[in-house]
Amino acid sequence: MYRVSVNFTRLDFLAEEQTLIVKIFPGGLQKDMLESIGGLFETEIQMYNNVIPAFEKLLKITGDNTVIGGKCIYSSLTPEKVLVFEDLTKLNYKPITNWGGNWMIAEKAAEKLAKWHAVSFKMLSEGHSGLHKFSEHLYSGEVFKMIPLYKDGFQDFLEMMKSHSEFAEYVQNFTRIVARQPLLKTQKLFKSGFNELPANIYVLNHGDFHIKNVMFLENDMGEIEDLKLVDFQLCVIGPAVIDLIYMLYMFLDDKDRLERRENMIKFYFNTFLKTLKSLNFTGKLPKMVDLKKDFLLFKEYELMIAVTMLPLITKLQGSTFVEPSQLGTNEFRKYLYKNPQYLEYMKKAMPQFLKMGLLD
Repeated sequence: MYRVSVNFTRLDFLAEEQTLIVKIFPGGLQKDMLESIGGLFETEIQMYNNVIPAFEKLLKITGDNTVIGGKCIYSSLTPEKVLVFEDLTKLNYKPITNWGGNWMIAEKAAEKLAKWHAVSFKMLSEGHSGLHKFSEHLYSGEVFKMIPLYKDGFQDFLEMMKSHSEFAEYVQNFTRIVARQPLLKTQKLFKSGFNELPANIYVLNHGDFHIKNVMFLENDMGEIEDLKLVDFQLCVIGPAVIDLIYMLYMFLDDKDRLERRENMIKFYFNTFLKTLKSLNFTGKLPKMVDLKKDFLLFKEYELMIAVTMLPLITKLQGSTFVEPSQLGTNEFRKYLYKNPQYLEYMKKAMPQFLKMGLLD
């Protein structure tokens, strides 16, 4: 990603300068990994040029002027893969500079996500086939199961549990979970658009819905006036819990995740239903129990986020830079599980996991 300054002369001969954001396909090892996933730029171009405008048009018909993301000014796949966007910072939108959670931003993000999900749910329910092309994700392929962070994370977490008496009562349950190959179940979640594991609420997911993939606009009172989503290269058809579970871990801090989880889920779902009704959806409206069933159906996915990704995110909250190569070392990954903040959170979270049925 690059911010570039463009100087040009208009047809009326006035000179002007404009800053743009240019996204190009990387080289080296990162290129090899991205190419192994496949179709990332193609997905993002389709989203910006076709899907997002269609979503916004349907919302506008109901009187809802929600704008999902920034404008894509130019896109191309040949001779080079490139996307050019408006610079949202020139419109006073700000990026989020750390991984710490923020309830106000999370709530605004959940509102926009719920509207996005509702529009796609309506379109999928009515048989619109245009969204079915979004079927590939990092977690649906074989590559992610070879990444050490995921491949070894469950076993690393289990070893950590065995060395701390506070987790003793959960070791037996978690041993059974590890033996069931939870990564395979997670992979099936991301293939469930093909009905390998029928879910209750299917939508087009953002697929990488974390706090660094939004930019926010504040008013003079310091309130969050608007929020725009960025980075649509991992959008994928699947259960709504793909985005929702990810959001709970990537937007909320430990305290809010422990104490206000249900508040956020209810807020999301109420907005989802309200949007469906405003869109004059004539099918059967989903119920909260349907969403809760999906949470349980894909509990391995939430556990994967909690025991593989959350240790890293907790480390990053301390503004600590982590080299990608470090994630491949066994020593560094085990070091992540020794973080006092992460250990303290998991001590409080495990009883909740047990009560929610995640450890069954």
